[in-house]
Amino acid sequence: LLSHCETNKLTLSSLQLIQSAGSQLPEKLALKLEGFFEAEILNLYGSTETGAIAIRTGGINKPNQMGAVVPEAQVEIVGADQMVLASGTEGTVRMRTPMMPKSYVSEHSENETGFRNGWFYPGDFGTLTADGILNLAGRHKEVVNLAGVKVNLGNLDVLVGNLEAITDVCFFDLTDEFGLTYLGVAVVSEKTIPVGVIHKALEGEVPQDVVIKVVRVENLPRSTSGKLIREQAKSLAGEAA
Repeated sequence: LLSHCETNKLTLSSLQLIQSAGSQLPEKLALKLEGFFEAEILNLYGSTETGAIAIRTGGINKPNQMGAVVPEAQVEIVGADQMVLASGTEGTVRMRTPMMPKSYVSEHSENETGFRNGWFYPGDFGTLTADGILNLAGRHKEVVNLAGVKVNLGNLDVLVGNLEAITDVCFFDLTDEFGLTYLGVAVVSEKTIPVGVIHKALEGEVPQDVVIKVVRVENLPRSTSGKLIREQAKSLAGEAA
């Protein structure tokens, strides 16, 4: 929609609300939407299993903030021992609503970790403030170990995706002949992005001695809901290299 309106110089002055649902609205996209349309931006966090859990209006300068937990939902942040953590402490997100199911109807690959003891575990980790504001820190399956440092691939996507020359980006982990993990990144860009620029954008997140392989691609695979399909992007980058 944004691309079409920019190309055809359509302002859609009657547009009053832009709603993003599922997880985080990328900061770069949110800023473009806010700058082009005169509409309120509403971000909903939740899942198919639970429905809406938290709502944020505005605040696009804090892309990890999902907003206030809705009254009908319960959210807790727990540690590896399933004990509830103190406000502001990072851990695993679990949530529940009165209307959510107890389990999947048939065998499901996520049945053990998805539903557990009356809670749904979406696979995210984050923090919850004392006044009920949920902040996401990433997804468990997107955390990799680089030279002893745990790095969240989703966070890297956001940091490099904010670079002006990059339209879309996807990080993934690779393994060298000695079994050591390094980073690969597929970027959609009209020009070559020097690896030094990538390292600069990732200062403080990734050890400077970690190898990063940059591959330009025409587009990145996404689901119908717009989420990156990381393994497919990894394969696509391998073909393009």
